Amino acid sequence: MTTTTHPRATVRFATREDVPVIVSLIREAADHEGHAHLATATPERLAQELFDDRSACECLIGEHDGRPVAFAIFFHNFSTFLCRKGLYLEDLFVLPAARGTGMGRRLLQRLARLAVERECGRFEWGVLEWNVDAQAFYRRMGATILPDWRVCRVAGDELQALGAGEANPNVRAATRADAAVIVELIRELAVYEKLEHLATATPARLEAELFGDRPTCECLIGERDGEPIGFALYFHNFSTYLCRKGLYLEDLFVRPTARGTGMGKLLLQRLAQVAVARDCGRFEWSVLDWNVDAQAFYRRMGATMLPDLRICRVTGEALQALGAASD
Repeated sequence: MTTTTHPRATVRFATREDVPVIVSLIREAADHEGHAHLATATPERLAQELFDDRSACECLIGEHDGRPVAFAIFFHNFSTFLCRKGLYLEDLFVLPAARGTGMGRRLLQRLARLAVERECGRFEWGVLEWNVDAQAFYRRMGATILPDWRVCRVAGDELQALGAGEANPNVRAATRADAAVIVELIRELAVYEKLEHLATATPARLEAELFGDRPTCECLIGERDGEPIGFALYFHNFSTYLCRKGLYLEDLFVRPTARGTGMGKLLLQRLAQVAVARDCGRFEWSVLDWNVDAQAFYRRMGATMLPDLRICRVTGEALQALGAASD
């Protein structure tokens, strides 16, 4: 395991021995943001999420003079059109006393380097819409702020309600034999969104991402009369404060000829059932700002729109440059 050194500074991967320190830093982050009541992380729970066989996330520790002063919790997400995993930074926190030392920049650079080394298609994180100083800093580091996307979230009683009831037999988990038809549906989605130039998925690549030794995503198939008419690609994300994995829907598509049949609702309900069965803390997906009809539908299903969160993305040459930057 390598470390990144700077005069008096080190960035390294967390170990089990760091868990109590990380929990302490999480609580300081929550208190700093005025969200102390949301921080329910415990050392036992965090150790499970970080280091069990099916860990939900990873963590970097930033040290100054050998003392932990920062952390970054991250996990792999997935891009349907690229058909490649990405890296998502869930939370980065630097103790106020250690700010101005460049620790935040070093953590971002190390994460970008990991994304490049792991052949990720993109590196992403969230930023609050009002935090213009942070947005300016991220742009200087090569990030693009995605202005048109809102995050939808279902949690608590609403998640339990959405996931209640029996599983519908017309929605099933995908198998290896479905790889070709899923790619066909992905291409139809890309054409529908006028983004076919971005759709580079192949059956072989998708099969590796769905069913390889370390799958990065999962997929549901919606059928009518035995014929595939829709799909939903999803993966697990993570909530630092809840200290629990969540479920994130990357893409859901129903063929235009099958719209109005209720298949979209059935796919969302099955995903909620998966989230409840796996003890997830939340179920999330994104919606375009201008798609008010979809937003109204999601609200009827119990979702809350997060109005202040924007997604930052680094990809392509900007990702290579950030990952190559000297710490």
